[in-house]
Amino acid sequence: MKLKYQTFIKRVYFNEILYFMQVQRREKRIKAYSKNFMYRRNMRQLFYSWRGVTHVWFKERINREAVEYERVQRDKELAAWDKEVDALKVYMAQLQEKIRIEVQAREDLARTYENSLNRGVVQLNEETRSLAENPLVREISLLVAQELLNKSKQDPAIANILSQSN
Repeated sequence: MKLKYQTFIKRVYFNEILYFMQVQRREKRIKAYSKNFMYRRNMRQLFYSWRGVTHVWFKERINREAVEYERVQRDKELAAWDKEVDALKVYMAQLQEKIRIEVQAREDLARTYENSLNRGVVQLNEETRSLAENPLVREISLLVAQELLNKSKQDPAIANILSQSN
């Protein structure tokens, strides 16, 4: 019976040791789970806050880069338009010079025309004077004038034309 009793005692001690080890393992698991849960929670909060901070940084960087990009694009467009404006200024200067040359040519042509016209009038006056001094032409013109007067008495349209010419 002693052997039976010793076996019983050993079995009780052994079960007690197993139970104690199970309790110890359970407590270790609970501590590890709690520790891991708190660590994961802290890491999650850290990463969420880091994500928020980097998001704010990203938005600020995007805004800065957008402003810089717009400035660079505006400068490129201004440079391109400056070249266009300079080319148009050169073109306008060329047109101005051509207009000035054309105006000068027109003035020269007007003077030449006026001089030619004046020379023609002078020539006509000289020839008319020389013809007026010719007695034959004077007599013919008197006959023509008398004939016109006679016809004007008969035809009122010719009388009207003669009265308008005076």
